[in-house]
Amino acid sequence: MEPIVWKENMAVNIDDIDEDHRVLVAIVNKLAIADNRNDTTVVHDIINELVTYARTHFEDEEQYMLQAHYPSFDFHRGLHDKLTMRVLEFRAKFHDSKDIQVGEELYEFASHWLATHILTEDVKFGQFFATRGHHHR
Repeated sequence: MEPIVWKENMAVNIDDIDEDHRVLVAIVNKLAIADNRNDTTVVHDIINELVTYARTHFEDEEQYMLQAHYPSFDFHRGLHDKLTMRVLEFRAKFHDSKDIQVGEELYEFASHWLATHILTEDVKFGQFFATRGHHHR
């Protein structure tokens, strides 16, 4: 699997959020390495990283949205809730089975998350945030 390369079109242009997204790319890229996907300890650790990431990053991003009175906040928070639930489902499935196939599925899911959620929904918020005249914190 090819690692994901951070590109400027992924930028939301809010420093904290962009830094978090780079962290997500780094986490997902650990799953691009076959040896990692085939190591149950590594898959376990990556799943836990993603759970922690989802909770902290989404909370931070939602704070920016609330401060900016983002009109699509409820919709976006719903997407975050769904993404968090999926990561928790992966953790439960892996915990029950220790099946390394979960690493493959998680990579597919997380790659899709980057491609769809960040490139569409988060970038939309970044554009809204920029037009509101807010500056980087």
